[in-house]
Amino acid sequence: MVNINSYFKLDKTFLKTFAIDFATFWGLVLIFVVSSNFWMDKVSSVLQGQTLEGLQNFLLTAPIEQVQAFKTDLLTFLVGIIIFIILTILAITLSRSYVWKQLQNKFIPFYKWFLLVLELIIPTAIFFFAFFLVRILLLQIITYIGETFYNSIIGSGIYPQSLIDISTLYINLFGIILYLILLFITFASFASELRVLKAVEKSYGIMRKQIKQISKLLLIASIIAIILSLILYPFRFTLQVRPFLSLFLNSVFTFLFINWIRINVVNKIIPKKN
Repeated sequence: MVNINSYFKLDKTFLKTFAIDFATFWGLVLIFVVSSNFWMDKVSSVLQGQTLEGLQNFLLTAPIEQVQAFKTDLLTFLVGIIIFIILTILAITLSRSYVWKQLQNKFIPFYKWFLLVLELIIPTAIFFFAFFLVRILLLQIITYIGETFYNSIIGSGIYPQSLIDISTLYINLFGIILYLILLFITFASFASELRVLKAVEKSYGIMRKQIKQISKLLLIASIIAIILSLILYPFRFTLQVRPFLSLFLNSVFTFLFINWIRINVVNKIIPKKN
């Protein structure tokens, strides 16, 4: 028996971690928006409306002063991109430090989170490759069953593409939720162990022992995600013509949902210390 109410017993920690994620996201959006016009001007200055071959001819035939100005614009553009990437990495890793300090009362330097992310690149790639294969198989099964029932009811015809698209959407959603649960188990293990390899090893142990709790959270989270998508579905046309409002509302619901999963991973799946 699943006590669903226990999954919604949230405290101030939930609001704090949501605020950190939300502020980090919109801070990066603000930096990108402010700097995008500058970058676009530099791109136009660098490319000058020419093809790659035209730029090669320009570098070979143009006066030295123009070539130097071109190189300066190109360097400025590249430095701007690098700075934005560095700021993004710093913002994400530093915010992870504060999020998990709220959850487990340990402040871990941002560079250690960066090392953990590097360590998780290969496992993440393996997960999504395996999920891609499973998704293909599931879609084949769903399409076969759907066509069988569809033809038995309608008599003949092609199984609607819209139903296949909906199935694909929810399968992808299921995979993302599963990935988030496993990722947060790893993050929680890291916040406890403070060593990358030890944390990854511990997280695998927790995943094996807590399959039942992981399955419960995965089921409840998937149902909630489906209900939210159905509730928001009628508003999709209104939001399409208001991109900023759409981005804002999507970010609110997304980070509320992600933080809800993370809190329940910590409370329901991670073993409590005696």
